[in-house]
Amino acid sequence: MKNITKNSIALKYRNALVLNESALVPTPASLTLAMEMLRLGFIASGELVDGISALTNEQVAAVRSELIENLRAMKGADVEYTPMYPNFPEQVAEASDIELFLNAITHYWTRGEWSPEYEVLPREYAEETTKLIEIGVINTEEFRNIIGELMSSNESLSEGDKETIVWFMDNDWPDKLVMFSDFKENTCFVAGELLKRGKDISGVAQTVTDVLRVAVALNDGDVSLAADTKFKSLPRKTRRILTNAIEQVILNGSGSHLEDINRHRGKWVTLFHNLHVGEYSELVYAVAKKIRNNEKIETFNGRVQSYIDTGDIAALLDALKTRPGEFARRLDLLLRKFENKQSIICRIFKGCVDKINTRALLQLYGHTKTRFADTEKRVAFPKGNTQRALLLPGQEALNHATLSKVQASIRTELIDRFGKLDSLGKVWVDPILKECPVPTQQRSASEGLFQVARGTRLSIDDETTLRFFIYWKGRDIDLSATFYDENFENLGYISYTELRSAKYKAYHSGDIVNGSRGASEFIDVSIDDAVTAG
Repeated sequence: MKNITKNSIALKYRNALVLNESALVPTPASLTLAMEMLRLGFIASGELVDGISALTNEQVAAVRSELIENLRAMKGADVEYTPMYPNFPEQVAEASDIELFLNAITHYWTRGEWSPEYEVLPREYAEETTKLIEIGVINTEEFRNIIGELMSSNESLSEGDKETIVWFMDNDWPDKLVMFSDFKENTCFVAGELLKRGKDISGVAQTVTDVLRVAVALNDGDVSLAADTKFKSLPRKTRRILTNAIEQVILNGSGSHLEDINRHRGKWVTLFHNLHVGEYSELVYAVAKKIRNNEKIETFNGRVQSYIDTGDIAALLDALKTRPGEFARRLDLLLRKFENKQSIICRIFKGCVDKINTRALLQLYGHTKTRFADTEKRVAFPKGNTQRALLLPGQEALNHATLSKVQASIRTELIDRFGKLDSLGKVWVDPILKECPVPTQQRSASEGLFQVARGTRLSIDDETTLRFFIYWKGRDIDLSATFYDENFENLGYISYTELRSAKYKAYHSGDIVNGSRGASEFIDVSIDDAVTAG
């Protein structure tokens, strides 16, 4: 975990420093710091200049050191970007094939210990207009609002957000803070961190899956449960707390605990073994024995699939009405499977749409927009901390009238739901937001000064060159680009195996395989030449 401080958090979430005093007259030290910030693309607000002016020289020096370090990191100016071919892209364009080949072979043969040495030629830098980012001031109370917003988040947290929560737990945990949200992943992560610190988490777990998530959080695993977790040995007190939590869920629940456990059977087999549940609860031990012996468990999904297979639409819809979220997830399948029953499916769905959470409704609404036309292929992004994409076979379009009914039901419910919220006052919505998909999860979000959701369309304006780049340390990461025509047919690519393309005027700065000291790779693509070439 990187070094986290109060001001690094304030800069990340508020573009501000935490200062509680101010002076009326700017000091030379505050103005000097403001000039340093300008060179990095940031501008100090008047409040920041006044706040720094109230500090002693020693305090200013400490603030300057921390501030400049964080601003350089935010800009990416804290590392050196040295590609294999330092005079890229001209150097790659003009090099002979044999030179590129021999350099690559030698670099790979030495496992990256050898790289070609070239004289670094001076570059011509075009004048660019940079939009300055203002850095302001917040007080301690405003700073503590950050943790409140994170704790009440209704979407998955990024790793950076989790690190921030841990910092607050250890350094500045506000009194009377609502510690748990309605979003189970976040609640269980927080509960796990609190349990590590000996705090009481009684009442947090409402289902056995909640207990599993807490156990995963204790072991620094993926609380979305998309990946396996290596459970380590836990203290006896912690094992007792988790086992008792499982027992309480079984005693107070609706009897669905076996189904919930069966959903993550492999993880539970390992966890039950790790917890030594037989030492603490006969009831939980009996459940663990069933799971370990691989006894068959009747599940809701099993019943639903049976109804689908037998075509029992009445029983199917009666079952799905009890779990509206599952109804939403299976709606597309039902409309395809039972084409002659689409009207009744839409009617039943409309009757329970008010019980489906907003996130699921927005996702379903977006999905229906893609179902008006046939598709040859689909792309799916499974949940998890590591972002992956799956290419799936396409599907035939659904009936337009049916889709319109579904969309109308969702739209009516969302408008009614949002209409009951507090007014935002007069708001101007930038038209460019129409090109920005609503992010539905932040698990795999990278930290950066400028973040966009996957699928966002960005205006290139009058730029002539697209430049992609990566910087990495440790494990080798490769940079590549693929060219497609308007029908998304593959036309070619640029990668470590193909460093240049005369057709598209595209160039790769060279593949580096040893990143122990940091490595960077670039790709430049001439927009006009690429468009002209198709």
